[in-house]
Amino acid sequence: RMRIKDARQTFLGIWIRNLIEGKPIKVYGDGQQRRDYNYVDDLLDALIFASTENKAIGKVFNLGAPDPMSLKETAEIMCNEIGVASWNLVPFPEDRKAIDVGDFTCDYSSFSSAFGWKPKIKFAEGIKRSFEYFKKEIEYYI
Repeated sequence: RMRIKDARQTFLGIWIRNLIEGKPIKVYGDGQQRRDYNYVDDLLDALIFASTENKAIGKVFNLGAPDPMSLKETAEIMCNEIGVASWNLVPFPEDRKAIDVGDFTCDYSSFSSAFGWKPKIKFAEGIKRSFEYFKKEIEYYI
């Protein structure tokens, strides 16, 4: 699981902690930066395919999701699914602006063609599961 106690660069970790603590999510800039997300169970399925099939030997694959979304959409879904807190746009702090990658999404079609893999868990369901996990195991994470 991701580290949320003192997360600095994983915005999902920071946002999950904010939601647990009832604090608003800060979305830097205009929030139009796009990301795609995979739930850990889907990633494990993909790793098992890749580690047990000879056709993966010597190949490089990307994993991703079919539904990239903006950070604004991400924050909105997180707040709606969890039912707590809110989000707002804030200017980029200088130290964050320098390391922001803008859009970051992956084309997983090569992996999907080779192994028939597609992500099963949609972002909203994955974030709900993650939030519930962190709430249940909070003593280990905060």
